[in-house]
Amino acid sequence: MSLACPSLTIDAVTLHRRGVPVLSGLTLPVFGPGLVAWVGANGVGKSTLLAAVGGQLPVSSGRILLDGESISERKDDLRWSVSSMVAPEALPPLLCPLDYWQIVGWARGSSRWWEDAESQATRLGCWADRRRPIGMLSLGQRMKVAIIGALLGDAPVVLMDEPLNGLDVSARIALRELLQAHAKEKLVIVVVHSLDFAVRQTSQCVAFDGASRVLAFQGTPPDAETTLAREAALEAFIRSGVQHR
Repeated sequence: MSLACPSLTIDAVTLHRRGVPVLSGLTLPVFGPGLVAWVGANGVGKSTLLAAVGGQLPVSSGRILLDGESISERKDDLRWSVSSMVAPEALPPLLCPLDYWQIVGWARGSSRWWEDAESQATRLGCWADRRRPIGMLSLGQRMKVAIIGALLGDAPVVLMDEPLNGLDVSARIALRELLQAHAKEKLVIVVVHSLDFAVRQTSQCVAFDGASRVLAFQGTPPDAETTLAREAALEAFIRSGVQHR
């Protein structure tokens, strides 16, 4: 049974990685259900913030709230609420995709893991690889395995860091359709470098400038003129941050 989509609030959050400040005092409301894209230059804190939302990195100060409750106080049930995509290089190389999906499905209490994995893998074009060792797969094939793992189960928040990497055109189209379908009932947050995807395919697009400032647009652009204007504004915002870093 699906859980209700929770509210997510990032409130005055400061984050460090290996003692180096990455974000300072960032406040960002995230609206769901929907597909949300975070974009920006390398090193501005997108992936770091995604890890913090997933409970994998503690905040130095501030709060990250799910339904008004700090994620640091929800460690026991966070795996039921948030599903984070495993990086392709971190997947267990000796397992086959089917074994990996089974472990993930069981861990999340899914009785439909096989049906869901088969459906998603068929759409992404990787069901034929289900019994091959993950370590023998290409980057794009491993990315598909990781994406499917993140989508299994009923967690109402799904987090993906650069899921477009290594995917060919047909797989990117299939991924877009999968994410948009899940985003009808869930909050799906993706870190991407494609402004085209971020602006045209999502319900909220947030750009990071590296100085803990963000530029956000809500809703899919209604026409081509608005789309081009948003892309230009986001590109200028990201470039301005790079120039001042």
